[in-house]
Amino acid sequence: MKTQPTPIHPFKRLSAALLLLLGACLLAGCPWDKPTTPTTSTGREDTLNATDPRWVSRNPEKPENTAVVFVHGIFGDTLGTWTNDNQKTFFDLLRTSPELNGKVDVYAFGFTSKMLGSGSLSIREAATKLDESLTFDHVWDYSTVVFVAHSMGGLVVIRELQHFPKRLEQTPLVVLYATPAEGAQIAAVGDLFLTNPALGQMRPNDGNEFLKLLDDDWTDTQRPRTRVICTYETKPTGPTVIVPWSSASRHCDEAAKAIEDSSHLTIVKPDRPTHPSVVVLVNAMNKYVFPTREAGIDTPSFSKSGKDWAFQVMDLNHPNPAVVINRGPRQVHYDVVNVSPGVWVDPKDSDISAAGKAQLDVIIMRGELLGSYSFDLKVDPLPPWHVNVVLPDIQAVQAQQRALAASLSGDLSTYLGSGQTLAKLNQRSTDDQLREVVEVARRTVTKDRNLDPKLQWLVTADALTSLGWPNLGRAALDEMNRAEPGFSQTSVAQSVGARVAALNGNPALFSWVAPANRRSQDDVKVSTATVWVDHSSAESALQLSHSLQSIKALKPEGLILQGDVFKAQGDKKRAQDAYLDSNKLRPSSVTQDRIRELQVMQQERHT
Repeated sequence: MKTQPTPIHPFKRLSAALLLLLGACLLAGCPWDKPTTPTTSTGREDTLNATDPRWVSRNPEKPENTAVVFVHGIFGDTLGTWTNDNQKTFFDLLRTSPELNGKVDVYAFGFTSKMLGSGSLSIREAATKLDESLTFDHVWDYSTVVFVAHSMGGLVVIRELQHFPKRLEQTPLVVLYATPAEGAQIAAVGDLFLTNPALGQMRPNDGNEFLKLLDDDWTDTQRPRTRVICTYETKPTGPTVIVPWSSASRHCDEAAKAIEDSSHLTIVKPDRPTHPSVVVLVNAMNKYVFPTREAGIDTPSFSKSGKDWAFQVMDLNHPNPAVVINRGPRQVHYDVVNVSPGVWVDPKDSDISAAGKAQLDVIIMRGELLGSYSFDLKVDPLPPWHVNVVLPDIQAVQAQQRALAASLSGDLSTYLGSGQTLAKLNQRSTDDQLREVVEVARRTVTKDRNLDPKLQWLVTADALTSLGWPNLGRAALDEMNRAEPGFSQTSVAQSVGARVAALNGNPALFSWVAPANRRSQDDVKVSTATVWVDHSSAESALQLSHSLQSIKALKPEGLILQGDVFKAQGDKKRAQDAYLDSNKLRPSSVTQDRIRELQVMQQERHT
């Protein structure tokens, strides 16, 4: 009986074919692997080692807001992977695309990946080098970074973003070209004969613990801003498709795109602006990276003022809302930066969903009222809006000050009007007495104002100081720092803290105020306009002054208020005596300024 030949297992047949492909590559030299030296945007030929990462297109004196980083795959090359036979590069086709209008800088990342010999990097090692290179070449200085990756390069990018999750905030988009998220059969074959460590990490997924862990970790990674777009090859490379649809579509946020008439190698070697690989990348960038300012973001609360924007604050007693509307098709993130002293904007940063809106609350501190403040609003990757915050009606603001003073005086009078309360306070320590009174003031100042607790104490400190009671302002700031020490490092807290310390006569009063921010008494403007007592409120203010003087810790404040009452009534002599008595108990710029003003008035009367 004639013996039938043993059938060849399909895997062995594929293995043999792939070995022939790899062997031919080794003998003849891989055409896709030959480094090229395309001319740079400066017009000169780049003579650096083609494997070194480098900027391909960038003006260091005027960089764009977005950097696009190209990452090659196994056996690839920094420049050659992306260059076709006609010496056209994916880099230049992207940079010169009319759709993008040159709005990107281009960076090419490379790493050692040989077929034979030592020195090749694994996926983990290549990801570490990627982050080091992007840091060294200041790519992470860009507000927006987009990754374009080929084959194993996509696994390198995913590993990078997993290992350095803070980078996700800067990365709205990753575009993967034929990335084997579930491994590739050719890697299993090549791993038997070649020495590149990355081959073992790209074996088919069922037996690949590295890819399983990479997949699990990526699935669990919180990445609300980062979108992954996938593509796959449609032509075989030699006898087989290297990365089939099933493996290339694993990590996509949209259905994977087929790149027609492209093999695993030519999928990233486009030859024209309308090549499907270019179209996929440009469309993804327009969708997820470049919403236009006019169509994407509206700021109805701001008005155009020259090249800047203006926002009017009409109310010092409540937050002033500013609305930012996202009319774009994707979620965007905003940040408020470069905030000038004396103004607070909350929240400082947030996401705005597609077709959604955010409200920023703008608050002006009461201390040294200025004509204008400012901050920058950044919605990546757009240029920032420079917003000038203005007080168009100072008289209206002063009327609000008087209303707050009357409300505060009334609430303190009610609280201190009870003999039982006074007796209770006088049995407590000085610090406890101050703490009780500033708590009453906090409730008054922040009434009907939806403020975070730490900001409530800051606003209370600012209000008490502007009314001539800087020691009570100090006590309120102590409560703020006790509630959340980190908040004291914000620019607005530093500004208020420096002012309160100077008006208390001790610029170094708060250890948390940076030495560079401290101010001397002469540097702080002390306006006598902060005396809000007039004839209509004199009687109630005088009663409050007596209550304050009956408490040891509050006697200086009581004397200041008594002096303000006498001054409002035209009795300058008794006013000066009250201020002098207060200054003896606790010297401060507030009382000294009031004394100097009365002395000047007397001199002018005699001349």
